[in-house]
Amino acid sequence: MDKIKILIIASGKSYHATRWANALVKKNIKVYFYTIHKFLRPLDKEIFRLKGKFNNKIGYILNIPDLLKTVNFLNPDLVHVHCAGGYGFMGSFIKKNKILSLYGSDIFIAPNKNIFSKMILKYQLNKYTLIQSTSKSLKLEAKKYTKREINIIPFGIDTDQFINKKNKTDDIIRIGIVKKLEEIYGIDILINAFKKLTNINYKIELYIVGDGSQKFNLKMLAAQDKNIFFKDAIPNKMVPDFLSNLDIFVVPSRSESFGVAAIEASSCSLPVIASNVGGLPEVVINNKTGLLFEKEDVESLTKKLDILIEDFSLRKNLGINGRTFVEKNFNWKQSIRDQINIYKKIIDVKKNK
Repeated sequence: MDKIKILIIASGKSYHATRWANALVKKNIKVYFYTIHKFLRPLDKEIFRLKGKFNNKIGYILNIPDLLKTVNFLNPDLVHVHCAGGYGFMGSFIKKNKILSLYGSDIFIAPNKNIFSKMILKYQLNKYTLIQSTSKSLKLEAKKYTKREINIIPFGIDTDQFINKKNKTDDIIRIGIVKKLEEIYGIDILINAFKKLTNINYKIELYIVGDGSQKFNLKMLAAQDKNIFFKDAIPNKMVPDFLSNLDIFVVPSRSESFGVAAIEASSCSLPVIASNVGGLPEVVINNKTGLLFEKEDVESLTKKLDILIEDFSLRKNLGINGRTFVEKNFNWKQSIRDQINIYKKIIDVKKNK
């Protein structure tokens, strides 16, 4: 039997898209990756890299003829576009069975900019054979713009990689987050909550890992607190080591379609405190794998932090439950199997017509 040929259309900078591509190749699928951006993420040597000529916003339109020629030449069994918006618009012109994976901001934020953005989103969503979402909340939001079938495939994580292998040898309570330093992720909320902690029974530290447009502002906000530490963004393979040094993980997002960072932390047996928005309540189960607080509520977050700082047994139990929950519901290997089964189902339907 010939290999299944999949053409992925996505940003070469996308961690999630390149991760899917690398995983598919390892499952004996022939993968082509088309982008108008630079390839900034590691790609398996077996993946065929294809790049558009125009690397700018107008490039989403100018590269369409080149993309269509590429599709006709390659004749893939299926096209998989990652993220609505620019790439979703490009893919909508392809006359083949195609899947569109939604990422979050493309549904929660982009269509609210203006009526034109909303019209473009509706147009492209209705041009795909199947639409995929990472969470129930993202699916519900997307259903406002299309009657197409929407399937849920969570990103999932490698639970063999994300595991806590360290035993703490000191009494410092370390709180942390790994995120892009952008306003949407609410790092300022976490800093303000941390500054309100009054617990004198423990030495408490906050570690913020990541880069982004808000880095300077956040450092200024934290400047007077010597127990807040900033670290530059780290490769995903180094995240488990960082998480293994923490006691509490926090996701204070103002908007979040899924919550990969939260399940990575849970997989490392950490209790997670998260804002009650978007897909976060689906990956952080209140009082079972972590604690939820209402977004923007600094006082509530401070109280949740105090609870976990004081209660070692609760931290441990939430972490154990989190690990079990992730293994059962967000195993990366299962996500890949589910994705390939969807590919085969669509391709088989096409062949039997």
